[in-house]
Amino acid sequence: ALCLAGHGVMGVELSGNRATLAVSCPRWNHSHQDELVLFDVPSSKTQSFHAPQVGPGAGYPFAISADFSIAAHGVGNAQKSFARVVDLKTGKEVWKSEVVTPGEWVECLAISPDKKLVVVGQGLASPTLRVWDIEQDKLVARLEGHMAYVRHVSFTAARQLVSCGADRTVRIWDLADR
Repeated sequence: ALCLAGHGVMGVELSGNRATLAVSCPRWNHSHQDELVLFDVPSSKTQSFHAPQVGPGAGYPFAISADFSIAAHGVGNAQKSFARVVDLKTGKEVWKSEVVTPGEWVECLAISPDKKLVVVGQGLASPTLRVWDIEQDKLVARLEGHMAYVRHVSFTAARQLVSCGADRTVRIWDLADR
């Protein structure tokens, strides 16, 4: 069993070869530092990636590329929230989004199969999906249509996004032209 003392667990993802488990952990003690923990199943070794210190709050929404080479996660609180991408081999930040709409949280994330796009879902007052080209640090699409915050987003193999919202809808977005 994997025990992460002082942590809550908000999400898990198992690699395709079942050798690595990624765990999103908000820190529930006085340090308020969120972590993404990688657990190597065969060796039982762990590696932690700390979120930047911005105060207690979000940090648990995350996504990992299919090859487990990069991870995106939401960081911050209601005053200042953004997404960032970390190289899981070096631990270095490779991209950071601009701050999402003030008063909003990063609710969900997705990484495209080619690792060029990151989708950031947000939402109470402004339920949107923002699609970022992380190589060019450019916003390529702002997708609106959900009436309440976006709960989850995933890429399809056909360069589409599938999202679901607290408004009880599932939407399919075509990114082929973007």
